[in-house]
Amino acid sequence: MAFPDEKRGQVETSRPEPEDIFSAGEGRTVRTVEREQQREERERSEPPREASEREIGRLTQAPSTPVPAQVVQPVAPKSAIVEEIEQILSDGLEDIYMEMPPEVQIAFQKKGEETATQIAVLLQEVKVRVSKVLMLIREWLKIIPGVNKFFLEQEAKIKADRLLALRAKQRL
Repeated sequence: MAFPDEKRGQVETSRPEPEDIFSAGEGRTVRTVEREQQREERERSEPPREASEREIGRLTQAPSTPVPAQVVQPVAPKSAIVEEIEQILSDGLEDIYMEMPPEVQIAFQKKGEETATQIAVLLQEVKVRVSKVLMLIREWLKIIPGVNKFFLEQEAKIKADRLLALRAKQRL
């Protein structure tokens, strides 16, 4: 079948193969070739762009706002009862605390603050569970390296008695 050629008025003798319509050779499509030609035309028409000093400075400089290494959580102020409980728990342990390595000191202090908060909650209940208070104190004192089991029991009992006396005093 012949197709008329509008420009020349000639008749084309063969129909192009379908793959010839979409293929531009070497695995490229006509659309890809057209895009490449448009890009080349744009590059030729636009002068080469040089980066300004401002852009170079922005790219090479570190961010102006410092990135915090660690997110610091706000610390809620301690109540008076928690501070009194911490004071009772820390009585008589100053020498032992100073002999601990720094990493153990940090863990001991953190656990002590948690224990004081938990004990404050327990002491505010109507019925105080002394066994729970003793267990919390024992677990905290076990952080001390090389602690004697009998010393641990004795200190836990003394501190629990003082805490119960504090509760009785607060209830009056």
